[in-house]
Amino acid sequence: MGGVGKIYIRKTKDAASLVITKIKDLTTVIIPHFTKFQLQTQKRLDFELCTQIMKCMNNKEHLTSDGLLKILSLKSALNRGLSKSTNKIKNIEFLERPLYLVDSAEFKKYRP
Repeated sequence: MGGVGKIYIRKTKDAASLVITKIKDLTTVIIPHFTKFQLQTQKRLDFELCTQIMKCMNNKEHLTSDGLLKILSLKSALNRGLSKSTNKIKNIEFLERPLYLVDSAEFKKYRP
């Protein structure tokens, strides 16, 4: 995934973040990568929701009121959900965060 995004290192927390701001990089590099090499945790569902949001944006749905409400509904189910300031927006359908369940055969494959 070279050449995509920018890495920020936070020395105070001994952590790093990869920030990707170009929609093209997300749709042509990141989404295909994680479609091929699927996440095996709850983050997999966040990825699937983000992929749906990216499809909406690629279809220019975010430029309409209905499309923006659809995107906000999808975001409501993501890990961090919506900020408190979005509670003021009417007509958002808040979605329940889905759970990722691992089947026992898949779990045993990764268990030491």
